[in-house]
Amino acid sequence: LTLKAVTSHGSYCESTSRIIGFRTVELNQDKLDGDGNQRKFEFIINGKPVYIKGANMVPVSVFEGGNYGNSSAQDASPSNALLGNTLPRDILLSRERFSMIELFDRVEFGGINAIRVWGGGVYREDEFYEEADRRGIMIWQEFMFACSMYPADERFLENVRGEVREQVTRLMHHPSIILLSGNNENKQGIQENWYSTDSNKSTFVSEYMALYDGVIRDAVDGLIPDRSIPFLLSSPSNGERTGWVEDDPQSQHAGDIHFYNYTCQCLDRRNFPVPRFASEFGFQSYPSLRTLRAALKTHNITLHDANTEHRQHLVNGNDILEDQITRMFGWNGPLQGETLVYLTQLNQALCVSSEIAHFRRFYNRRLEDGRGMNAGVLLWQLNDVWAAPTWSVMDIELRPKMLYYAMRRLYQPVIGTGYWNGTHVAVAVVNELHKRVEYKIDMFLYDAKNPKFLNEWYVLKQIAPPRSSILAFSVSGNELEQSCPDLQKCFLALEFSSKYTETRTPEIVRPRYSWEGLSLKKPDLRVEIMQRLEDRIVLAVHSQEIALWVWLEAKDQVGVFSMNMFPLYQSMVILEFIPRFMSESCCQVHVTSLYNHYTRK
Repeated sequence: LTLKAVTSHGSYCESTSRIIGFRTVELNQDKLDGDGNQRKFEFIINGKPVYIKGANMVPVSVFEGGNYGNSSAQDASPSNALLGNTLPRDILLSRERFSMIELFDRVEFGGINAIRVWGGGVYREDEFYEEADRRGIMIWQEFMFACSMYPADERFLENVRGEVREQVTRLMHHPSIILLSGNNENKQGIQENWYSTDSNKSTFVSEYMALYDGVIRDAVDGLIPDRSIPFLLSSPSNGERTGWVEDDPQSQHAGDIHFYNYTCQCLDRRNFPVPRFASEFGFQSYPSLRTLRAALKTHNITLHDANTEHRQHLVNGNDILEDQITRMFGWNGPLQGETLVYLTQLNQALCVSSEIAHFRRFYNRRLEDGRGMNAGVLLWQLNDVWAAPTWSVMDIELRPKMLYYAMRRLYQPVIGTGYWNGTHVAVAVVNELHKRVEYKIDMFLYDAKNPKFLNEWYVLKQIAPPRSSILAFSVSGNELEQSCPDLQKCFLALEFSSKYTETRTPEIVRPRYSWEGLSLKKPDLRVEIMQRLEDRIVLAVHSQEIALWVWLEAKDQVGVFSMNMFPLYQSMVILEFIPRFMSESCCQVHVTSLYNHYTRK
């Protein structure tokens, strides 16, 4: 939409243009069963419930404020850094390497339909919201208050009032914005005494209410009186269940939660909550070895060296990663180089995908205690601000981690996902669409050392009801043992297909809560370039034996594969690589799998 101002004589004065869109949005927090303690937390877009599948966005650079919209990795040069060459390469180049278009390409390809602009970061530039508008990506926008107690004197409050008015006026016309939220975790901080607030809690609560309710909410309501963009005081919270300050912001019966547990067995889904909405959850991993080496200017990278300890900002984070790898794989070797990256990324992908699948399994489904009715997930986190061990799905160079591909599989509108519940391998089918969907399940039992399957199960031409989560199939451990007496040696390959499932990467399920003790043969993996197209190359990956979690990475390019982090139990698979920049010499592809990094304890 372009508006032009002209004089009374018809002379042109000035014009302004905006991208506009039409949509309605409601945050449905209706009571369930007439019980005020049980409420929904569901986004209604254009009159229809929409399941949120997204990620939290952190700043793209420690030096925010540049024009990212037209940036290109080809133009990156350390000579443009603010502080010369005194800072690490990843920080110097992050502003110029970041491309808004490429970021949204990754978002779309990964199946993400929503981004939470985290309150501990920055307000994004206009180009970000315009690109979200164009692509139909929903934005949960927070005001920039996070993880702290803020002052409430009149001078500060007036400054905040101006900030809110400026940002809401700038952003309110964007149809992509579906929620405005006052802060990140500040309510939780008061209620859980993070900052020793209990000694004078009434004062902190009063100041909290003055800032977020008296100033921020009041300013938002003044500019958006029809609530066409819903407002939430804090995340996590109980929403509207008990008012603006509640006793348990992490309640699973209303509102949204943030969940982090680094010591549980993450394949045992009984360790996870069953919330209405999960707006933060995650596990750490290391970025690509190429990204690390370029930033640290060394080829020798180990888990506890000075460089990795300096860049690890989670308290005891490297020890936590080591414990997780031991618990998941029975690891007893050194974590260094490619093995450090591969195993931490695989552990992250397995754990976070277990969480996503668990939350999605309770879509439109409740337990007897009232938990369930999950309406969305926003994993922590989408991107990175530097080359370091973090929770991101792609690193500072926008190189996808293993979690990116696991997320892409589980962010399809119709999914089939398997899990071990202690006695059975069960398969849940989730259909978020507003129509019936026909699906098919093929499941094969393998000995990890034998490419010939031991048994098979089929579920053919079954129907998933609209907006449903159902238990589609299960097989008991006793039945599995009839074909594989030592289940520690075996795994199941789950192949799920439907008209609305774009990626059909098989899922690997083991009738155990870890992958310790598995015995593998050397697969002799080989990558062959089959064809060069205008914007991509077609590859064939060959294997002589079963290869678990095959991982591909281009040596000379950043890009995405049509399939990655996959099991190969046939002799060959065909896939595509879409590079950032296509050239005649593209691309050298490195391939590895679990066999190359797995040591039995």
